[in-house]
Amino acid sequence: MVVFQNCPEFLVYSELVDRKLPYIHATTRVKPEWLARYSAYLCSFSTPLTEPKPYYDSQTHKVYNLMHTSFGDRLWELPLHSLVVKEERVGMTVFCYSLLDGILLSCLKRLRKRNIQSCDMLKKVWGENRRMLYSELLPWFREGFENDFEDLWETMQWEVRLDPEARFAKALKKDKIRRKKVC
Repeated sequence: MVVFQNCPEFLVYSELVDRKLPYIHATTRVKPEWLARYSAYLCSFSTPLTEPKPYYDSQTHKVYNLMHTSFGDRLWELPLHSLVVKEERVGMTVFCYSLLDGILLSCLKRLRKRNIQSCDMLKKVWGENRRMLYSELLPWFREGFENDFEDLWETMQWEVRLDPEARFAKALKKDKIRRKKVC
């Protein structure tokens, strides 16, 4: 392979021969993303990045973090690398966001048009249509638990009308108790 016209960023070779001009025998072009994927033990990975944010991949059905990656002793910088999110809470948050954003289920894309981005907006939407989101959330409950969902739905309809202090009264009370114990 002649590489002097189109020099690859990374390559593997079996022999370097120094004659009048240096020659490399048995070369193979290596894509940088292959190094992190197939030689992870030779790579250094940063902590998960906050920007760009973790994302849901609808092809693999997994949530990924992006991180900076470097290769080998010389720490050659590689493109950002995706690794499956291990922190359960982050995974759930990204999954729920992706669900409501219509990435998982196209039927939810219509919610984007409603521009629901606060509890007040949700309260307004439910004031206009009490069943908005009902049919999208119901399939999440196993067969036989429909009554549980009805109870949850009624609780959600009730809680959305409460002011934030009343909505989170138990959490605020627990927080006050915990502070007293610390002091």
